[in-house]
Amino acid sequence: MSVLSPPEPREDELELLIREARARQRRRRVVAVAAVAAGAAVGLSVWAALPGGKRSEPSRATRQVRRGAVAPCSPAQLRISLPRRFAGLGHLNGDLRFTNTSGARCRLSGWPTVLAVEPGGKEIRATRIPHLSDAWALNWGSRPERPVVLGQGRLADAEIDGGDSPVGNETSCPTARWLQVTAPGGQRPVTLSAVWWKSAGRPVYYSLCGGIAVTSFFPPSVLPH
Repeated sequence: MSVLSPPEPREDELELLIREARARQRRRRVVAVAAVAAGAAVGLSVWAALPGGKRSEPSRATRQVRRGAVAPCSPAQLRISLPRRFAGLGHLNGDLRFTNTSGARCRLSGWPTVLAVEPGGKEIRATRIPHLSDAWALNWGSRPERPVVLGQGRLADAEIDGGDSPVGNETSCPTARWLQVTAPGGQRPVTLSAVWWKSAGRPVYYSLCGGIAVTSFFPPSVLPH
């Protein structure tokens, strides 16, 4: 019995078979790439949901840390002034103002250092208090110390508080000629005049009855206008 071999394909049939084989190969590659991409997408989604995943939403604590990353104000960034002076109800009050003159945000926290300098050169250091005096009748009130973030040109205040009525056995009170104010972290104080008002053309200086006190920093928006 003779076995007949299949006829040799014609040249055009051979070319068609080659094209079909290549097309099937391309389809297999596309399916494989799609499967790999889908698996990678699932893996990234799971990884992002984990605590260490970079795409996970930052926690509240993380956001607070980032907000708290504002650098402390350096003394070189600040201009110190005494724009307002008041007297009333036995108190002498004033606003020490700290203006951010730099182009960078910074934060002020704690208390400035304030020295009242008497005519003979004696220095009285202001005590630190956490609240504004009752003379202001403000809504800021007694509070924990907290930082104030200053953008360019923004302000923070600290109130100084003293008295002009003798206390105890005092019959008169010493006065300050100057106030020396130093920002936190600073070494060189800024000297401000302690003239509080003028009476009959004569200066009336800051009275030190009972000493002098200074508050921590607060935004000036809480002060009465």
